[in-house]
Amino acid sequence: MSLCLDTLTLAVGRQLCSLSCSCPLERSPLIVSVLTCVLCAILLAGTMGYGKGARPMGYRAHTRDLFSKKPKDRGYNPSLTTFLRSYKVGDMVDVVCNSGQQKGMPHKFYHGRTGKVWNITRRGIGVEINKVHRQKQLVKRIHVRMEHLRPSKGRAGHLQRVAENEAIKKAAKESGTPAPASALKRMPKGPRPGFELELNATFGEKVRSFSFGRHVSHSSHDIRYPALEWAPRSSSCVLLMWACTVVMHEVMPFDVHDDWSATFCFCFCLSV
Repeated sequence: MSLCLDTLTLAVGRQLCSLSCSCPLERSPLIVSVLTCVLCAILLAGTMGYGKGARPMGYRAHTRDLFSKKPKDRGYNPSLTTFLRSYKVGDMVDVVCNSGQQKGMPHKFYHGRTGKVWNITRRGIGVEINKVHRQKQLVKRIHVRMEHLRPSKGRAGHLQRVAENEAIKKAAKESGTPAPASALKRMPKGPRPGFELELNATFGEKVRSFSFGRHVSHSSHDIRYPALEWAPRSSSCVLLMWACTVVMHEVMPFDVHDDWSATFCFCFCLSV
């Protein structure tokens, strides 16, 4: 395809060049710019994406990622459970296309949708699926192979609630007391009940505020922090820093305002 496109582009370019050379303004910059724009448009139309009307619209178009499998599920190796399942008319099933089996595969529109079984044949199962088209809701009937179907779990919660309601009705009938209507209906989940939070049980021992002393009182015993043992008061620290700065200024040829000397003096004060 690219070779044909290059050949066509070369032919068009030669024709345009021949026409421009026959023109009296053969060396006009306007003609050269127009020819350049035309050739660039032809090249971009063939190399960047689909052209106008060239978008593929086949039966399996744009399904490279839709029908892709996981690395461990590659190949045509469906489990025996897929073929041993028994479906009945009225069962709810999910349509999930298996790209390893091209036979009996439905259209990409039905991939991931849920329907109801309405017919069972020798090699396929008929499924009814609702399709919304504009303002209408159409019931589409398709036949799919078993490799592309799986039982739906969408009604599991509903069936469980029906069984619970039947058990409540049976117990009420045996006791002679009618069951309240609120026990047979779904009730919205209310707020959580209030409770008292015990800090001792949650955080262990009590947490006290941090004091700027040499040690911190914590519960029944004291925890001493070695990092706070050498911490002098602010006035003593300032005087010691000033003395060290003067000494370092006399010993080493650094300016008092030098950042390196100030940092060194500060570290020396802390080490002392």
